[in-house]
Amino acid sequence: MTHESKAIFPLLDKILDNLPGLVFRTLNDGRWTFAYASRGARSLLGYAPEELVNVRQLRSMIPRADQTMNRKVLAGLTPRQPHYKVVYRLRTATGETKWVREEGTGIFAQNGALVALDAFLMDISDQKQTEEQLRRENMRLRSSIRDHHRLDNLIGKSLAMRELYERISKAAATRATVVVTGESGTGKELAARAIHNISARSTHPFVVVNCGAVAANLMESEFFGYRKGAFSGALNDRKGLLDAARGGTLFLDEAGEIPISLQIKLLRVLDGGGYTPVGDTGVRHSDFRLIAAANRQLEELVRAGRMREDFYYRINAIRIRMPSLRERRDDILMLADYFIDKYAHGRPRPTLSGRARQMLLNYSWPGNVRELQNVIYRFLTLGTIELTGNILTKSAPAAESDGKAGTGLAAGVAAAEKSMILEALQRCKWHIGRAAAELGFSRRTMQRRMKKYNLRR
Repeated sequence: MTHESKAIFPLLDKILDNLPGLVFRTLNDGRWTFAYASRGARSLLGYAPEELVNVRQLRSMIPRADQTMNRKVLAGLTPRQPHYKVVYRLRTATGETKWVREEGTGIFAQNGALVALDAFLMDISDQKQTEEQLRRENMRLRSSIRDHHRLDNLIGKSLAMRELYERISKAAATRATVVVTGESGTGKELAARAIHNISARSTHPFVVVNCGAVAANLMESEFFGYRKGAFSGALNDRKGLLDAARGGTLFLDEAGEIPISLQIKLLRVLDGGGYTPVGDTGVRHSDFRLIAAANRQLEELVRAGRMREDFYYRINAIRIRMPSLRERRDDILMLADYFIDKYAHGRPRPTLSGRARQMLLNYSWPGNVRELQNVIYRFLTLGTIELTGNILTKSAPAAESDGKAGTGLAAGVAAAEKSMILEALQRCKWHIGRAAAELGFSRRTMQRRMKKYNLRR
């Protein structure tokens, strides 16, 4: 052995011993006897390396229920495809069972026979425990959906909504990025919140960004933060939205408004490259889940050159489409009753007449659930059901107006809307995002209405 080899091998052993897992070689002798084990064996299995090498056989430590799968994986190895990954349970020296992930490479003789495995074992028991908790939570949620026809703040019993609940539950159990599409007013933010609230990230922040409401020249500093003195007006260090969403979920509403230059930097973040605050030189990392929403089809934005193709493919891991209210007519009356209960505020609960309910069912609902919400609020405030000029009063349930609302009604509607927005802001302690979500508005719409009615804290 050369002097260089003597220096390299101890260093290699030291590197392998410092890895947070077990590096090993096993021989294909029928039971896969250990030929080498790093010091990670003690923390993972409770054995010192010398208690494993030439003494113990890895497959004998695997519960019988998992051995069939392992044999199947190893039987599929060939000299051309020697790499493998497998997840299974393993019994330790104390009798404890741990979940492990094994990744390795088969070593083959010249005749093609598998003679050994070089592999790495990592303890993933915590991950599997989280997955089991999510599985149980999803079972509970499915039961709730069957019994109460709702998921988080989404409500409906139609087939379209049941399919939506199923897709949201599956998305919540993963770490993948999600794109929520659908017409305005269908509840895209509610779907994003539901994914967050039933996921393992539910105890961490849910950060909402209306990309259409942020000036393009401020987006980078809003997302990544900035250092004091980075530009005029930067009087102190400020953390960005990615810092705020650490451990939780970052919801990008109107994601199609993100400029190309920022898409490039966000792509780097999502690929693990981190980000640098404006005026800083250090790289930061933030563990968050990204959910994006768009009214327009993202494919149209790619074709128009407003969204990078690689960014599109990176964020579009799971696609969830929100059904329009026209596609879920079975839910219209259920939603109407829900909004009546929500906004009655302890007053005697009014009842929609048969004629009024039929009007709601026959209407096309271009504004979707948000429009229905506003129609019911006006009904409670003004005593009318108003649908594009058709007015039905509570006092005269069978009569229809001539469709001319007049200035008195217009003023009344505006006053009702202003009152509704003000009440929501007060309930939410003037948190614009939460008040907007409660009313079914986007944050941008909420800001426009507050400006229209001169509503300030």
